[in-house]
Amino acid sequence: MAQHPLEVEELLRYCLTFVAPYRSDLLACALVARSWTDPAQSHLFRAPYLANLEARKPHHVLSKFHAALSSNPRLLHHVRRLTFAVEDWFYMDRALEPATVDQICNLAFTRLESLCIRTYKTVLNSFSTLLTLPTLRRLELSSANPDALAALMPGPSIQHLDLYCFDNAVEFAFPNSVPMADITLISLRLDLWGSPYSLPGFHPSDVAPFNLTQLKALSFRITPSFSVGAVIKDMQCNNIEVLELDFLGDYDGDSFDLGLFPNLRILRINSWGNTSTTLLSTLASAVALRGLRTIFVALATGNADWTSVEKLDPILASFPSLAVVKIEPTRAGDIDKVAELLPSLTSKGLVCFRSL
Repeated sequence: MAQHPLEVEELLRYCLTFVAPYRSDLLACALVARSWTDPAQSHLFRAPYLANLEARKPHHVLSKFHAALSSNPRLLHHVRRLTFAVEDWFYMDRALEPATVDQICNLAFTRLESLCIRTYKTVLNSFSTLLTLPTLRRLELSSANPDALAALMPGPSIQHLDLYCFDNAVEFAFPNSVPMADITLISLRLDLWGSPYSLPGFHPSDVAPFNLTQLKALSFRITPSFSVGAVIKDMQCNNIEVLELDFLGDYDGDSFDLGLFPNLRILRINSWGNTSTTLLSTLASAVALRGLRTIFVALATGNADWTSVEKLDPILASFPSLAVVKIEPTRAGDIDKVAELLPSLTSKGLVCFRSL
């Protein structure tokens, strides 16, 4: 007897891509056929997003989530990514209760791979329990409190780390060194603009004892106070294959020599202001990289100086081995204008456009 269409795994996954965005439809499908139950649960619990902006009583939201998982532990194996968004700046009346967070963090997650913590100033030690999970590979930490970076030390299983700190309170001191096993990172994103960690001389090991010798992907923001040399001091630059650089505003300072990364394959440059001389000279330093195949350029075209955008054309067109250049203006309506300013690149058929 032929297998029922509702039980063909490939067809089921295909249907779920259309049903999953609508929670009520997904729940209904899970009730129609037993074979839909596990895939539907996987969609519902694969990446829970727990935030205190979801309801006027966020404690109830978290309590319901905890109750669902604790009453049916089988659901825990579906959870791959967990996000805590603690908006405790404007929404102090909706602060998450530590006891509830404790209960969630103490659940027996068996396949949790990614943890995202977003907080303005709260430091919840509860998260430390999750950071020790042997399955955890990615940590995204966003905070205005540098002490949170020190308190939430990643565990040795972390391979991918995103740190975002935004605070101008430079009186915060670097955290004290904590003896622990080296953390061997494969990718690292540093967005520390305005924080104490963006001061000259900052090194990632000031936050945790990272081992950067195996790093394959690196992302950071270039600002007047950010020391690029300090960031790459202990890296094996030959290993870096993916690099992302954020140029904030109209920053004009020392250019960054991309020739330090001879095996670079993918380069992404985000220009959040006019295309500065520093950005142009930094991009030009990559022309000799034979392995570079793809360049992404994000352009803030809202108040763009079109003359500066035009200067990108001869540089991008001079790369000998590019497969594609992807230009991403912030406004879809500016795509035609940007294309007109890049005639040499467009004539080579290497460029494609999409809006951010």
